Amino acid sequence: MNTQKQDFVSNKEVLGFILFSALLVAFLFYIDEGNYSFEWALRPDHIPIFLIYLIVALAGQVITARIFWLFDKGVLKTLVSTFVGPFVSVAILIVFFYAIR
Repeated sequence: MNTQKQDFVSNKEVLGFILFSALLVAFLFYIDEGNYSFEWALRPDHIPIFLIYLIVALAGQVITARIFWLFDKGVLKTLVSTFVGPFVSVAILIVFFYAIR
């Protein structure tokens, strides 16, 4: 009897999650307040905020992948968790920041 544990996220999926989350968050920082520049990356005080958004986007992807793993272990899980997860989690974070402001 083979009782192998199956991970709900593969290494390739994690790499894709990191890449997509980094691109999404970099785009959000690029368009922030209509500046349309990457000058924020030159300021050391913006890097921790970038990392917070990146971690939240990654967490959204992993949580979404875990939820969809219960229903579908194929391509649909990967697509939904890659594209829907970070948008939902970053939107929740933005609403949270505006609420405490």
